[in-house]
Amino acid sequence: MTGIFLSAVALALGVVIVHRSLRRPTLESQLSRFVEAGANPTARTRSWTDRLLSSDERDLAVTGTNSSRYASEQVICAALAFSTPIAMYVILGIGGVNFPIPMVVLLSATFGVLGLQIPRLTLTQKARRARVNFRSALSSYLDLVSIMLSGGAGIETAWVAAARVGDGPT
Repeated sequence: MTGIFLSAVALALGVVIVHRSLRRPTLESQLSRFVEAGANPTARTRSWTDRLLSSDERDLAVTGTNSSRYASEQVICAALAFSTPIAMYVILGIGGVNFPIPMVVLLSATFGVLGLQIPRLTLTQKARRARVNFRSALSSYLDLVSIMLSGGAGIETAWVAAARVGDGPT
C-alpha cells in the first residue's frame, strides 16, 4: 500500500518537473523577476506565496466576487482538505486499520495545498464562462445592430432596439 502511494507521489512529482521544464521562461523575465525581488530571500518567498494565494483581479471583477470572499473560500477549502486525511486516519484507526503518521502528515499537507487551489480553479472557470457568454452576447448585439442599420433604421434606433432584445447585463 505504501509502495503504491510512494510510486504515485513520485510519478506526480515527475510530471510536475517535466511540465515546469517544458515551459521555460525567457532570460529577460527571469532577470527582471530577480531584480524586482532583490537579493533578499524573504522578498522572493513573499512573491512566491503571493502568487500561490492571490487570484487574478480581472477574474474577480468579471465574476463579481470580492477578494475577501475569495480568501475565505481558500481558507475553508484548505482547512477541509487538510483535515480530511486526519479524519480518515481517526475513523480507520477506530476500525483497526493503522497508517503511519508521516504518511498522514504528508497527505494532510498535500491536500491542504491542493485545497488552496480549488477556489482559484473555480474562479478561473467561472470567469472563462462569463467571458464566453459576454463575447456571444456582444456578437449577437452587434449582428442585430448591423441588420437593423442595413434595413434602414437609424443608429440610435438600432442600438436601442437591439438592446431591448437582450435580458442580461450585456
